[in-house]
Amino acid sequence: MQKRSRKAYYRAGLFICRSSSKFRSKSEFIEPLVARNFKKGGSLLFCEKTGVKYRIIDTTRKAYTLILLCKMMRVSRSGYYSGTTRAESPRQQERERLLPRVKDIHRQSRESYGARRVSSRELHAQGEVCARTIAGTLMKLAGVSAKQKKILRPRQTANITFQ
Repeated sequence: MQKRSRKAYYRAGLFICRSSSKFRSKSEFIEPLVARNFKKGGSLLFCEKTGVKYRIIDTTRKAYTLILLCKMMRVSRSGYYSGTTRAESPRQQERERLLPRVKDIHRQSRESYGARRVSSRELHAQGEVCARTIAGTLMKLAGVSAKQKKILRPRQTANITFQ
């Protein structure tokens, strides 16, 4: 009997698991992934951004082959390798630099400043150029929001007649 190569097993729908040296069927690999990552009515996993997909691949890479994981996440292997070695974008670096400042301004204002005041008053006073929408995005990323003022409405009083 002739020994099959890895490509022949792969073409036949069989994959080798890294944790064991046995060849297993494609369904044996996919079922645990499906059970763990997919909901019953479908999944939003394929709608995630590629950075999230790359992190999922990193966490499950020890148990499954990279080829299978990239096919499951619908990303290319070259894209995975370039995405994991790529440096942060200038916009991401700017966000990381401004995020602690926004948190600090929010704390100093007793959580009352919204995006308009954070950008126009505080960040501009510190010499930063930051639009209102960017300040709003940074506040959302920081998990902070302005406290809304309570509207004081007069309550109904009892009908008292004075004689």
